[in-house]
Amino acid sequence: MARNSKKLDLSTQFKYHMHHSLAEKTEYSTLLQKFFALSYSVRDLIAEKWLNTEEIIYKKKDLKIVNYLSMEFLIGRLLYNNILNLKAEDEVKELLSKYNVSLDEIALLEEDAALGNGGLGRLAACFLDSLATLGCLSYGYTIRYQYGLFKQAIENGFQKELPDDWLKNGYPWEFPKPEEAVKVRFFGRSEPYTDEKGNLKFRDCSRLFDKIMITIRIRCIILKEGYTPLHPHESRLPYAT
Repeated sequence: MARNSKKLDLSTQFKYHMHHSLAEKTEYSTLLQKFFALSYSVRDLIAEKWLNTEEIIYKKKDLKIVNYLSMEFLIGRLLYNNILNLKAEDEVKELLSKYNVSLDEIALLEEDAALGNGGLGRLAACFLDSLATLGCLSYGYTIRYQYGLFKQAIENGFQKELPDDWLKNGYPWEFPKPEEAVKVRFFGRSEPYTDEKGNLKFRDCSRLFDKIMITIRIRCIILKEGYTPLHPHESRLPYAT
């Protein structure tokens, strides 16, 4: 049987993550800790939905999946967006009111995911939102930039660009997948050939030294809820170091 995400209670998950993920008593927790506890709780709901979707993928072999590759995805701040798409705004506001905190206060603590720096990234994110809303199973592949956007400062009348360390507090929406690390070669050459079964394949004809190979050490998954509740989509964000 598929898992039912409605069985997860936000209030229960909030207390669980406050105690077990953050090792803090709720009454003594900071606003930032409340943000992470709430984000982890909302992520639990989305993860349950994704597992349900993934179960369908494994059972049906004829599904078509959209794989969208982009150099950047400016997906914005996800907490409020995910809460709205889960239709859980009233439940979250009621939960936070017990601690004299508003959802607006909590949402403002989230760093904007700097997975790029231009309009192309915002357009790509809109496409993913549209695909999820239409119920199309889709994956977005991009680079997990450590520094994508920049902070602007004005000194002596001139603009000065400063790094935007959006990961300084951690990011609650991702799942690292270090066991899926792969090596990516730069330069070199490949050529097509047909195997004994008639399938088109490519062979590596490059002779490269290890020093020009980059290892993608961590494959991350960021789960983001689409507007249509039964069709969450997933952005897989590997980054090279």
